[in-house]
Amino acid sequence: MSPSTSTKTTETAFAAQQKQHLVKTLGRFDMIFFTVAVVVGLDLIGQAASNGYEAFTWAFVLVIVFLLPYGLVMAEVGSAFTAEGGPYEWVKLTMGRFTASMNTVFYWVTNPLWVGGSLAFIGTEAWSTGVSNIDSGSAADDLFKFLFIWLTIMSAIVSFRVGKWIPTLGALLKVGLVAFFAITVVIYGFQNGVEGIDTGSLKPTSAGLLAIVPLILFSFVGFEGQNGAAEEMKDPQKDVPHSILRSGALATFCYLTPIFLVLLVLPQEAITGLGGFLDAVKESYSIYGGAGDFMYGVTCVLFVLTLMNSGSAWMMCGDRVLAVTAADGGFFPYFGAFHKKLGTPLRAKIYKRTRQLLDAVKASDLVLPWLCNENRPALRLLANEALELHDYDEPEAMSRMQQLLRLNPNDNHGLRDLVVNLHLKRGEDRDALGVIAAYPHDNMSALCFGKVLALFRLGDIDNATVALKAANKLKPQIVKFLVPERKAQPKPSAYGIQIGGDDEAWQYRDQMREVWQSVPGVMEWLKRMAR
Repeated sequence: MSPSTSTKTTETAFAAQQKQHLVKTLGRFDMIFFTVAVVVGLDLIGQAASNGYEAFTWAFVLVIVFLLPYGLVMAEVGSAFTAEGGPYEWVKLTMGRFTASMNTVFYWVTNPLWVGGSLAFIGTEAWSTGVSNIDSGSAADDLFKFLFIWLTIMSAIVSFRVGKWIPTLGALLKVGLVAFFAITVVIYGFQNGVEGIDTGSLKPTSAGLLAIVPLILFSFVGFEGQNGAAEEMKDPQKDVPHSILRSGALATFCYLTPIFLVLLVLPQEAITGLGGFLDAVKESYSIYGGAGDFMYGVTCVLFVLTLMNSGSAWMMCGDRVLAVTAADGGFFPYFGAFHKKLGTPLRAKIYKRTRQLLDAVKASDLVLPWLCNENRPALRLLANEALELHDYDEPEAMSRMQQLLRLNPNDNHGLRDLVVNLHLKRGEDRDALGVIAAYPHDNMSALCFGKVLALFRLGDIDNATVALKAANKLKPQIVKFLVPERKAQPKPSAYGIQIGGDDEAWQYRDQMREVWQSVPGVMEWLKRMAR
């Protein structure tokens, strides 16, 4: 084996250790409906149908030119290369660990935005329409989204021995809803007639290519998802091709049938992207008379459950791919651990769901105080992520740390000093002073001397002088280490950094001297004030 091939195919000892917790529980039946749960999403039907009969044409064409060859490729690759975290392992085999890691991040990152964003909002709208009205931005709105996200989390965390039935039941529910809707529309058509089919509108156009095709392509992806749990399958070599063939046929039925039926029941101008499917359901249920409203409410509840099922199924596969990547050194190793009893990547799941929750309620005044023990796991995860990002992506780290300061104003992880330093490095003096003002009794060197630097750069020398005297009183060693061009690093203490000691002064010099040195006149001013 060549050195390059060895680098691409070997896995870390940590990854091998974590895979020992996996249990083979997925049979062919489970895999068929797991894939249906991943591929089929009823949330996109209305949006596709709002483009008219051309959407049906493009969907049919893409079944032939995309879904079929894509399924064949995934059947071949998924049965030949059966390592856990399939999409990561396949790219690693061909392009190496770095490219595979980047591919995994892009593959995984859309899921938190999708579940915490569009799925949670569509679910809220469906509930509000068919069950009980929920005002946008209200406490009930936030509560519903919170429950939507965390119920989705819980369904994805459980062991596959039990959890495999969640995507299976969800997939059966999706197929059942589409089949019942189809039967209802047939009866509705006999009783009330349907919208006429304009054959001219079936013709594909360049505008449809741009508007419809990306949406349908996004809907059709997911055949590779089951291989995220490849080492939890009983016989992947035989079952992957069979499961993709059957789930592909069901996915075709679940997309083409409702798109066509929505267009039969509603005029195109009445179809909305968000409620098109449910609007058509409501119209067709008029044949059931007085029971129609009740049946529509039940359908809305089931529709919400299918949304949760779609998110849960994607979590089960996507989080496994991310965990394998992390265990193999392609992402933060902390997220590579599989639970010893459940065989699930709990850390990756909780981290993703925390980000989903924040995406869903980012416009609200959400606070997660450290005082509540229930908040601490989420805060620790976000703080660890921010600190690791700080080493190579300061802008993103800054965004995450500012978010944490809003969530937990007491800042029990001590991130405010890094935020102040980053503001000062970026020339954002007033922003730095705003953070410092929120902690008026703080003795951190970054805040004490950050206030001095910010005031000096803003030209407020009088207040800068007052701030410097107060800072020198608390941290007399800082200026002694900050001003000299050269300064020997003190011997590290066995007890860590001593507050007010030489090692703390050296740390501040190492972090911020270049920023101070770039300000004209400030070093001379510090020397004069130190006399």
